[in-house]
Amino acid sequence: YVMRNELDSLRSKAYQFRKKRIAPDTDTKILLSWNAMAMDGLLHLFEITSDQKFLIAVQGCHELLESQMKADETRLYSVRAEGQSKQAGFLDDYTYYIRALIHLHRVTQEESKLHLAKKYQDFVNSQFYDSERGRFHFTSAEHEVLFHRESSLMDHSIPSGQGICLENLARLADLYDEETYREILSNILQKQAHILKKFSAGCTQALGALDTWLHGLFTITSSKSLELKTRLSFLQKFHPDLHLIESPSKRLGVAGLKPDSVIQEKENHSFLVCSKRVCSPQMRYEDALARLDY
Repeated sequence: YVMRNELDSLRSKAYQFRKKRIAPDTDTKILLSWNAMAMDGLLHLFEITSDQKFLIAVQGCHELLESQMKADETRLYSVRAEGQSKQAGFLDDYTYYIRALIHLHRVTQEESKLHLAKKYQDFVNSQFYDSERGRFHFTSAEHEVLFHRESSLMDHSIPSGQGICLENLARLADLYDEETYREILSNILQKQAHILKKFSAGCTQALGALDTWLHGLFTITSSKSLELKTRLSFLQKFHPDLHLIESPSKRLGVAGLKPDSVIQEKENHSFLVCSKRVCSPQMRYEDALARLDY
């Protein structure tokens, strides 16, 4: 006990001395891509733990990005510093944010998040996509013209922005039954197949997108809105390509499920499970949940 008091006294003196020194600068800028990555990670934590604080943090971050990081309806800024947003968004900014929005829809079932993701993806396709060479560039057509526009499928300290872009395209292609997205995916994956084959260990994000493109999303569709506890029971069973859809809108052409399809609830058989773009007969909640154990 005496030694603890002595240590506390020494710590206090050391702290008072340290306060006289010049403090290091604090980096307070906001990066869109990093915040989007944080959103995605926090959503995983919410799915696993059911702790509302993670979802609240994601929703707060989303509101900040939508209010502070937009140049107009489709253009995003990359950085916010000293109260000012600047620098046109790069590929990583858009793709990480689009991925977070798709994930947010999976968790909350708010269609507005999915439509927002599609709107940004359409902008990425128009400004970053090079159909001739079959790739997405890191800079858009609106950025400063450089002698070289970077474009890489390789993952580094963070996953490749182009690889994530392909994953987003594969998911949105199935969720909206968007053939244009599938054509872009096909063009890129065929023209860059030699890179995926030669450097496969370094292109895991792109290879994951290839798998999603080939096999489609694993979707569980409910005829009605679910209680949060029921929704999380599906999301807590890990499946890399799972997307949960409740009360599907006619605007969504869910993988294997035609836009005008309606799930008729009969004897509690109100779920459809779709895999490899083929849907099961309608089934009960328990049977749909068990499909995730296969």
